[in-house]
Amino acid sequence: MFRYFFGPEKPPPPPIDPKPWDGNHRLVEVPDGTTHIPRVAFYSKACLQEVTLPSSLVYVGSSSFANCSGLRSITIPDGCSVGKYAFQHCDIRSIVLPAGLKEIRSGTFCGCYRLRKIRLPASLERIQQSAFLWCHDLNHIRLPDGLISIGRSAFAYNNKL
Repeated sequence: MFRYFFGPEKPPPPPIDPKPWDGNHRLVEVPDGTTHIPRVAFYSKACLQEVTLPSSLVYVGSSSFANCSGLRSITIPDGCSVGKYAFQHCDIRSIVLPAGLKEIRSGTFCGCYRLRKIRLPASLERIQQSAFLWCHDLNHIRLPDGLISIGRSAFAYNNKL
């Protein structure tokens, strides 16, 4: 497992491996105390299969996990918001969205062909355009009562819905 460091805090001691991210790590643990994952932080890391996110996380940046074709599932901590296209073209099959999430931004899960199971929080008010575009295996979704708007093509090309 590889511990990935973000932020202005004092970094952990240098790793033994001189190239800490060589693109071959399957498991990544984002350390406690991390509040943001920058945009495109893990972009196109095809070998990445599992990510552990800390409860301190408040924001997952745009496209931060986009094109991580090996990523199967992820749990986003409560109180965390997610940027546009954050999980676009991942192999995610299930996802737990955080309590308190108000909106799913444009293209967040676009092209997650194998996404089958997603639990939307009761706090959700908006699903932006193309949020679940081309999620072919998504066959059931329960929309929360407080949902105000669904963007254009939010669920387009989902043959099983």
